[in-house]
Amino acid sequence: MPPASGFSPLSTAQELELARAAATDAAAARALFERYFDPVYRYWALRTGSAVAAERAAIATLEAALRRLGEFPSTGLHLVAWLLHIARQSADRSDASGAPGVSEPGAFQRGAAERAAALLGRADHRTAAALILKFAAGFSVSEVARETGSTQERTRAALYRAIGKVRRAMECGE
Repeated sequence: MPPASGFSPLSTAQELELARAAATDAAAARALFERYFDPVYRYWALRTGSAVAAERAAIATLEAALRRLGEFPSTGLHLVAWLLHIARQSADRSDASGAPGVSEPGAFQRGAAERAAALLGRADHRTAAALILKFAAGFSVSEVARETGSTQERTRAALYRAIGKVRRAMECGE
């Protein structure tokens, strides 16, 4: 069963402090894992269409992130954006290898999930990041705008256009 939604990000300073503490303290690592499991799980659930595969992939993503905490930038990037970047890299590697893995969609959603992933892969980096932050991580439009370095108006318009393109492409079977 998917985790409950309602994730709200900490300030970037609080996230940096949590990331630094988690690198050396088991309790902080556990807190990081529990806090960020939901948005990472939702990313993988959207990508895989399978609760079991999404749970495995979310755990693997968070474990990889805990090993790579020294790489977390102290430039104001939200921790959830960095975690979703790690998840996307993992999915891209799995897709490139052609090996079945965490990015393999469930049979009942295979076609739709593959089309959505292909469409997201064709989007420019800022639009793809905005869509992931909005719909996988549950960020508000203002939070997405801040993370992507844009205004709220431009972000709202870009999300609206991207959703329209995805909807039309999905309807046409593109």
